[in-house]
Formats: sequence, structure tokens, C-alpha cells
Amino acid sequence: MRLCPRAGGCCGSCSTRLRAARFPRAPGVATVLLRSLMVRRQRLSDSLERDDLLINPPLPDDASVRDWHRHAELAELAYDHTTKVIADQRARGHPLFR
Repeated sequence: MRLCPRAGGCCGSCSTRLRAARFPRAPGVATVLLRSLMVRRQRLSDSLERDDLLINPPLPDDASVRDWHRHAELAELAYDHTTKVIADQRARGHPLFR
């Protein structure tokens, strides 16, 4: 009498069912790690002093960790955002620009 299937028999049937299952789309490991770092970065603003200025340029919704080919576009967006923030903060009299 055999209690267990032959080697690989049980695992084989499980993996076949798993392969056939449709899993929901989810971000990859690199994206999850980057987003985790970004959460910590957002909390950085809690520790800023009065004279500090944190500029956090937004990323397009469709940007991904693997979008190295978009570096020029993202750099330009960040530059434009930063110059606007600096101009705005200078006009508001931020201590950094006094």
C-alpha cells in the first residue's frame, strides 16, 4: 500500500493547477521595493526644519522602475517642476531665498 504519490507526483499536480490559475496583475519586486522607499521618503517631510525645502517632483502615472529609456523625459519633468517650486517659494519669501 502506497501512502504518498511517487516523487514529484503531488507537486506536479499542484503546480499544474497553479499554472492554470489566473492571478491578478501585481507589481514586480523592483516596483514594490521602490515604492517602499518612496513611502519612507514622503515621511522625510515630517523631520524638516523651518528653513528646509524638500522638492519631490511627481512622476507620470505610467512611469516604472524599469523606464531607463525615459530618463531624459523624466529629468526634464523634474527640472521644470523644480524651477516652478523654487520660483514659487522665492516669491513667498521662503527663508532659503532671503
